[in-house]
Amino acid sequence: LMRAIIDHAGSIIWVKDLKGQVQIANAFLLKALNKTAEEIKNCTVFDLLPVEMAAPIAENECQIIASGQAAEVEESIILGGKPFTTLSVKFPLLDDKGKPYALGAICTDITKMKETEQQLMAHEQQFRRISTEYRTLLDSVPDGIVYLSPGLEIRWLNESARKLIKPESVHGALKGFRCYHGFWGRSDVCPNCPVHR
Repeated sequence: LMRAIIDHAGSIIWVKDLKGQVQIANAFLLKALNKTAEEIKNCTVFDLLPVEMAAPIAENECQIIASGQAAEVEESIILGGKPFTTLSVKFPLLDDKGKPYALGAICTDITKMKETEQQLMAHEQQFRRISTEYRTLLDSVPDGIVYLSPGLEIRWLNESARKLIKPESVHGALKGFRCYHGFWGRSDVCPNCPVHR
């Protein structure tokens, strides 16, 4: 029953002995490695991954065993030639005296999530760059350009429009000021305002 449960899990699940040798590997891991349970048994992380990936993982697992506490870690690995990013929960298995005798792990594949996150960051950087360029362009226009809310609050204005603001009507930021106050020094909407409905 336990074997069926771990083999149907959508995450990598394994158990290693204190030497770091794999004793149990679920179907997800075996498929990712394209290996059988017999082929992976007693393999260490150095048998399965490039040394530059294996070394920090092995060190981290030794620290978890020494601490006797579970830990969550994000890892970038290559299994069967395919890159994976996993969010791994690793935990020491303790005997009845509280002494570790093995290390277990459940490693969830978050590769697609990380790729999406990186794409969003790239899009955000691109948006910020375009936004900056667009603002610079609008600030170079000699005519005043103002973006107002439906309530006539000044949301944004270019440099030319900013120069038209009455100094005595604004103290500090423009946020929350209405156009009739900032530009005309009025306390209410201008007569025949073309914007106000």
